[in-house]
Amino acid sequence: MKTALIIGGTGTISLSLTRLMAAQGGWKTTLLNRGNRSDLIPARIETLQGDIRDVDAIRSIIEPRHFDVVANFLCYTAEDAEMCVDLFRGHTEQYIHISTCAGYTKPLSRLPLTEDAPYENTAWDYAIQKREAEAVFRNAKGFPLTTVRPSHTYDDRNIPLGVRGKNAWSSITRIEQGKPVIIHGDGTSLWTITHAEDFAVGFLGLMGNREAIGQTVNLVSDESLPWEVIYRRVGEALGKPVRALFLPSDEIARSNPTFVGGLLGDKSHSLIFDTSRLRRLVPSFRTRKRFDNNTLQKILATMRADPALQIADPEFDAWCDELCAANSERIVELDNRYRKTV
Repeated sequence: MKTALIIGGTGTISLSLTRLMAAQGGWKTTLLNRGNRSDLIPARIETLQGDIRDVDAIRSIIEPRHFDVVANFLCYTAEDAEMCVDLFRGHTEQYIHISTCAGYTKPLSRLPLTEDAPYENTAWDYAIQKREAEAVFRNAKGFPLTTVRPSHTYDDRNIPLGVRGKNAWSSITRIEQGKPVIIHGDGTSLWTITHAEDFAVGFLGLMGNREAIGQTVNLVSDESLPWEVIYRRVGEALGKPVRALFLPSDEIARSNPTFVGGLLGDKSHSLIFDTSRLRRLVPSFRTRKRFDNNTLQKILATMRADPALQIADPEFDAWCDELCAANSERIVELDNRYRKTV
């Protein structure tokens, strides 16, 4: 039986992997995290409590062990990467670094994006830091590295939206109350979204896959939707019309600087990916979980059943109200707007 160490394992993109490994078998899986979401971990998974940045404590745990695969979902910076190379060199046959598709250079030179496209996004600190982490791993000679680049991955605890508060709950509430939501641009740019269950299938197929060592892989679905359609489908799942205010991304960023990186450096650009490398390495990968009414109803049921997912954001809501009041004549109803464009 192969052994795997998953650092994290209970987040949006990693919990589905943890559950898939527990259900499918064939792996002796150990999770290393701070134990904040231990109730989500399947019973057959070994757990070790610790903070990956507490180097001395983690070294004492790792030193007597060897893993076929180490996958770190909590590596964000060059400093993090240097620490992981030091900790895990000699203790694993494959180290999987979770990077990001946000690092591709904007504006884009071509579509669909292959893994060899320019990777120099300078508009978002998150993308810059992930790129710098990639460089550390890539320059670590002899380190058995596989790099995966997810795009916008979601699970049954949240909805992938563009202009939102602390999570999607504030936008859900606005739609239910008949309040307008803000959509960047004209809503026609394409955005690739991947359900975490599909991500998990692709990721597991890369684990222990010797052909994947030395490779960088776009781990994304083939579902690319216009932002307008994403919001309209949310409204349909809620049984409510969506009233929308479309604003240029730079105007949104000027009004609320928290959106500078995520919009101007990422979501305001159409993103479609070439996944031929992923499909060659993992022939079983398919986009099975579509962003349809069934998926949305499951997400909404999960969020409504868990008060911890109902994150109010009064500041975001007040900002939306202020912008919508100042641009009331530009608010449209998405169903009507969509029918006119067909």
